[in-house]
Amino acid sequence: MITEKQLERHNESITGSKVASILNLPGAYQSRFELFSQMKGYAEKDTEATERMKAGNYMELGIEAWCRGEWGWKLKKGPKDGMTHPQYDFIWGLIDRLRTKNGSPAAVTEFKNVDRFMQPLWEDGPPDIFKTQTYLYESIYDLPGVIVACFGGNHFEKYEIPRNPQIENYIIKKCCEFWDDLQNDKWPDVDGSESCAETLKKLYPDHNKNMVAGTEEQLQLAIEYEKAKAEVKKAEEKKSELGNKLKDAIGDNEGILFAGGKDKATWKKTNPKKMKFNEEQFEREDPETYKRYLYLPPGHRTLRVSVKGVEL
Repeated sequence: MITEKQLERHNESITGSKVASILNLPGAYQSRFELFSQMKGYAEKDTEATERMKAGNYMELGIEAWCRGEWGWKLKKGPKDGMTHPQYDFIWGLIDRLRTKNGSPAAVTEFKNVDRFMQPLWEDGPPDIFKTQTYLYESIYDLPGVIVACFGGNHFEKYEIPRNPQIENYIIKKCCEFWDDLQNDKWPDVDGSESCAETLKKLYPDHNKNMVAGTEEQLQLAIEYEKAKAEVKKAEEKKSELGNKLKDAIGDNEGILFAGGKDKATWKKTNPKKMKFNEEQFEREDPETYKRYLYLPPGHRTLRVSVKGVEL
């Protein structure tokens, strides 16, 4: 289990799990903007291991047992305090295991527990978000790497990640640039991710009464925003129309199976997953108790844009 000391070092350093965000890779745990904000101290950092991190730690034991029992691997834990990059003290890595041969370290070894939702991303091997993490560890530990994936708890695959100096140097270069930006308070551009949107809410939770003078560039942003909103509305309307036509075609059947037997459209009733609280009935039957639990939730900031004389 990750210790308090390891978590503290993780939060203050550039680590393997942060490389995907630094490189803006699809599927990264958080946006580059959120990571920057977190490391600057504006967004909340991890103060304890998440449930997913804990589950991963427990699964490590099972994956390790498979590697030892089925593949005959010899494994040991890496350094308890992780390892710092030989050239850059702000780059740090805590690996899952070291694979050894003849008593000497032979490969940094990363374990990945892959559920059915993540499995499609592994059709062509490990996704880049995990390969770049491993490349960083290879650079830190000066060893080749291997990723072991456990799919659905019952199927194991191993992926050798040989050393690639060109990729490693590129990753280190980008990590150094990110670190320099941190020291010089040079914030990255915002993007369209949900991660970035949530970070902005935390950075600017409230507002004063001032209206600031806008630039021509900001006006263009507002115009493009309104155009994009109009396009989304049209796309949603078209999607709804097409969906309704398919529903009408399905009628009271379960679905349509198209020629070839692979393509299909279904319209099925979902199974209830959990009980729901009947608030209306509770208010009718016990109005006094209901009133005691009423509260006014805090407001939130909403973006509204108004641009005149622009054809959308």
